[in-house]
Amino acid sequence: MVEQMEAMRAMFAQADASRGMVDDRLGQVAESMDRLTRQIEAEGVSTPYLIRIAEGQQQMLAALEGRSEEGGGHVDAESRMRLRSIDVQLLRILEEMSAGRQESLSELRGDVAALTRAIRQLGSGQA
Repeated sequence: MVEQMEAMRAMFAQADASRGMVDDRLGQVAESMDRLTRQIEAEGVSTPYLIRIAEGQQQMLAALEGRSEEGGGHVDAESRMRLRSIDVQLLRILEEMSAGRQESLSELRGDVAALTRAIRQLGSGQA
């Protein structure tokens, strides 16, 4: 009976240590999620500005092309090419930000799923 009591005490001590480790890991996950949320919010704020810049570039390009068609002659091929290049680069930046956000969210979902599995295994191991 004494041996069984000692075995139970050792098992409870091990369970407490495991629970402490899980609590620490959950704290780290919560901190990581907080940082990720702040990063996503920071990116979300800049995205509308990039869209506005791209739209402004499109309007500028349309206006300059309209002038050249009217015979203004102030817009040369190099200027149009540079404006188009700016538009392309801004669109690439916007696409990369969106892809990065999607990648971060999928990694976060995977981490949360792995954490859920670990907690379930820990819970089934103690039961």
